Amino acid sequence: MTDYTGKVAVGGAADVRRLPALTIAKLAVGPMDNNAYLLRCNASGEGMLIDAANEADRLRELVRFEGPPVSAILTTHLHPDHWQALDETATDAGAAVYAGDPDADDLPVAVDERLNHGDTIDVGELTLEIIGLRGHTPGSVAVLYRDPDGVPHLFTGDSLFPGGVGKTWSPEDFTSLIDDVEARVFGVLPDEVRYLFKVAAIKAYCRRANVEKVDAGPKGAVISFRENKFAQPDRLVFFIRQHGQAAKVRPDMKVVFLQTWKTPEERLMGTTEILRQLANLAESKKAA
Repeated sequence: MTDYTGKVAVGGAADVRRLPALTIAKLAVGPMDNNAYLLRCNASGEGMLIDAANEADRLRELVRFEGPPVSAILTTHLHPDHWQALDETATDAGAAVYAGDPDADDLPVAVDERLNHGDTIDVGELTLEIIGLRGHTPGSVAVLYRDPDGVPHLFTGDSLFPGGVGKTWSPEDFTSLIDDVEARVFGVLPDEVRYLFKVAAIKAYCRRANVEKVDAGPKGAVISFRENKFAQPDRLVFFIRQHGQAAKVRPDMKVVFLQTWKTPEERLMGTTEILRQLANLAESKKAA
């Protein structure tokens, strides 16, 4: 069998990752190219499905991959593209339905287990942790498996992507999601994983603030905006003036923030904070 890559396509085969205690099978389904994940305990054979998103006929095979039908189906959040096949798949497998408590009443089937941040789920001899990530929806949850022989594995639904956090519909929701990701994901995972997610957060801030490029070094950061445009230019000018000699606009319209960052961690944290403030400025409402 080839090595696991995580790359799957609708209509294609599942990609399978084999850990010492857990087998993970990932399948892409439906017109929105959603991912469904089978998690099966290698010792007991018990399994759980994450997101019965679509194509119940294909999920019928997935929930029986290398074992009996799964005993539970977890839905990461209330959006319909993540539960189109939930009713049919749960009935077919005879599986219990799990979902985040605030989202549970919006699903098309009765929820057997309402999940909250900090809960745990046993799948055979394995324990999975539930992380509430509020913002994409009120009850979005992620599932964390801490592999004792390797790195943690995190299943995030639509709350976190390689390019940043998931879509939100207000600055308040975005702040909620970022805060949860920073505290509940960055704060509990190893340094290497936290670094990757910090980079994802930076990318999300850049999208909100229309930042095209960031060059950060030991003495500060240089920020370029797409087409030299910022949503609230008057507030940007005020923000720069607040920094006094520590910030300036260059003739090429790039903004320079002068800082002393002694370590890569300080540089990452400092750059993240500058971009967070710029993102909030860009989306702030103008005074009436």
